Amino acid sequence: MLISKFIRRCLLIFPLLVLLPSSCSRNTEAVIDQQQTVVPAKPIKIVTWNLEWFPGKSTSASLEEKQEHMEQIRNAISEIDADVYLLQEVADMDSMEELFKDLPGYEIHIVSSFRYGNFIAKQQVAVVSRLPAISAFAESFVSTGGTRAPPRGFSFAALQTQDTNLLVYTVHLKANGGDPERNIRLREESARQIVKHVNDMLKQFPDSLVIVGGDFNLLLTQAGMEHERTLEIFKEAGFEWGWEGVPFEQRITWPSNGRYPDACFDMFVTKGVSGENRVLGGYEGLSDHLPVMLNLTFL
Repeated sequence: MLISKFIRRCLLIFPLLVLLPSSCSRNTEAVIDQQQTVVPAKPIKIVTWNLEWFPGKSTSASLEEKQEHMEQIRNAISEIDADVYLLQEVADMDSMEELFKDLPGYEIHIVSSFRYGNFIAKQQVAVVSRLPAISAFAESFVSTGGTRAPPRGFSFAALQTQDTNLLVYTVHLKANGGDPERNIRLREESARQIVKHVNDMLKQFPDSLVIVGGDFNLLLTQAGMEHERTLEIFKEAGFEWGWEGVPFEQRITWPSNGRYPDACFDMFVTKGVSGENRVLGGYEGLSDHLPVMLNLTFL
């Protein structure tokens, strides 16, 4: 079910030749067998979830705390039973292999390895699904025009269904600590780089559907943040926002911790397809974020 470390190393040696280079810096790549059986058309459930310093919920978690968190998330993922998981704040490939080892039918397509200075960061993003993948890799955001590069990047997978390809991205955009204006600029630049990459991939996989999900860290209802254009950059490129028209009270994905108010950080933007978006209740306390599900129905 899971990609072994040996196979992952082999895959890294033979990158997929048909992919065009993009404006982002590739740091991880995996190529998946294109001869896999394509799954039949049916409703597809896609979940994005920031797992909060997984496993352990903190950088100083004990072994017991990490094991408890691992078991809690494994039970939740089994219960949610999604076809595609777009996950953020995961430690590494080893933690993903441990999480999904007893969950049949899933492939870990890609886990990023973004760097923080000279070290591999402890907050990575992953794509895991039951669908066969044509290609999967991760790229870091890059500096443009002499400006600072946004943190992290994205993990990408081109997934197959019976009638089309799904190009899925999982992202964790710049958080809100520090200078708000700088944070806004970095998130907007991340959006521009994702849109460019999508356009490159659509040249390779024409007529594909595009799903970008993750923790966007947007404070859309907070005074002084109205001028942020991260969402508008996606919309101007033909994307739809999954929470469009949904009252704030129904899209709270980060419940207040007492220090900060409720927020809607987690979301999907899609191109060529839309579907029902909803926050999944019942998982409070497993992370500071709640999972969000996108239901796609192919006619």
